[in-house]
Formats: sequence, C-alpha cells, structure tokens
Amino acid sequence: MLPLSPARIGLTWLAMAVAMSVNGIVRETLLKRVMSPVAADIWSAILGMLLIGGITYAGFRPLAASSPALRQLILLSLLLFVATIVFECVIGLYVDHKSWRELLNHYAFWRGELWPVVLLWLACMPFLWSRRRG
Repeated sequence: MLPLSPARIGLTWLAMAVAMSVNGIVRETLLKRVMSPVAADIWSAILGMLLIGGITYAGFRPLAASSPALRQLILLSLLLFVATIVFECVIGLYVDHKSWRELLNHYAFWRGELWPVVLLWLACMPFLWSRRRG
C-alpha cells in the first residue's frame, strides 16, 4: 500500500484544484489585461506547475520515506490525472458554460496549448517525490 491515506491524497488534490482555479482566475482577470494572451497563458502554466510542485511536495512527502511499487505510483498518477480532467470538465460545462469543443481545445498541444504539459507535470509528481531522499 502507499504510505498516503486516501484523505491525504484527497486533500492534496483538493488543494491543487483550488490553487489551479485561482491561477486560472488570475490569468483571465489580471494577466490577460496586462500582457498578451499567449504570454498570460505561458506565465499561468509556469505558475501552475510551480503550485503543483509545491503542493505535491508537501502532500506527498511520505512517498520519499518509502519505496512504493511502480504499480502504486502509476495508480496514484492516473488518479490525479483523471480527477483533474473530470473536475475541469464539470467546472467548464456547468459553471463556465463552455461547450465540449471549447474544453477539448485546451488539449490541442499541437496548437500551442499548454494544459497538456501541465497535466503531464501533475502525472509525474508521484514518481518525482517517491525518488526524493532525505
């Protein structure tokens, strides 16, 4: 078993969801007013990756002291990844009233969208923090 309780995993993910939601609000209401949309998206992605790194560093600290199996890390990574996509879709559809097409456009990395990179970074966190020692 992972050295993380379901509550710790859930609270870590919830902290990330809140932080990333605030990051998105700041991007849309502040950054895009003072810089180009492309620059705002880049800075927001960088800030988001830093937030994810910091929150998971604190939340997943017990991983460093143990040696979780690769299978466990993959499952944790998939859980974070899927929970984040589901959250984004629910908020996008029912709060922001976006269409499925608009939501899917955020995944078009071939058009310069950075969200897939941020998701990949999130998925790497269990592996990164399980390898940290001391």
